[in-house]
Amino acid sequence: MKRFFGVGVFVLALAGIVVLTQMHRHPSQTVNAAAQFSPELMLQASDGGMAQYGIAFQASTSAQASLQAVTNWNSYINTRSSWSLSAAAVNRLATADWNARQAGAPTITPQQLANAANQLIANQLATMTASQQTTMAVQMFSTSTPKGNVGLNPNYKYVTATKNSNGTYTVTVSASAFSDMRSNLASLAPGMLSNSTNFYPSEAMLVGYSVATWDMGYGNTYISTVKARLAGITGLDMTEQNLYGQTGYLIRRPVTTFLTDAAIGQFFSNLGF
Repeated sequence: MKRFFGVGVFVLALAGIVVLTQMHRHPSQTVNAAAQFSPELMLQASDGGMAQYGIAFQASTSAQASLQAVTNWNSYINTRSSWSLSAAAVNRLATADWNARQAGAPTITPQQLANAANQLIANQLATMTASQQTTMAVQMFSTSTPKGNVGLNPNYKYVTATKNSNGTYTVTVSASAFSDMRSNLASLAPGMLSNSTNFYPSEAMLVGYSVATWDMGYGNTYISTVKARLAGITGLDMTEQNLYGQTGYLIRRPVTTFLTDAAIGQFFSNLGF
């Protein structure tokens, strides 16, 4: 199998590192080109599509229902990325979401979401040396498989990075990362998100999760098909492997390392709840 080499800037985005590279080929391109599915049907699939969780957020009629909806979504993303919010964060998010909906229209703007993400990134990067940042970037860039070294992350146009004189990076994620993801999800699954350009707290986390992991919330049929094709590309048994998250084989970003409880707590505070 052809090995995947490239040069580029390793960049951190919300919930971890978004790697900007120039690769010859990338597994997600191969898999997505081959998998013939309708994005609308994949997102809205009752068997594992994420639209159902967004719809549950919108349909909540009580604080308890909001808590259940957020809890269900949190369990869902854990099965896909091995990352999730703590119980305390789930309660905080659900309470904030219910209160915000009772107050009226959503108020969290894409820029506010980007600002909170950028602060999270800066705080986490400040705890890492240049060597640690480079080591993590390499781990996100490619992984060894029985069929060669496979590239993991494609380019991501919404993130810029500047290398500092000490070898560390300063990173900025654009508000468009969140507004465009919101628009995409809303167009594919009407009713999944509120009819606004702003975000309720639960929407901010749902969209932020997809920006961070590039998990578009497609159903289980898609997931199993992609895993089967990746098994052919990598030579690995993909049964127990993740497509997304810190050990993802389709898109790999260190969400577990970056989205600690403390980081999430500050992120929520910066969003105003």
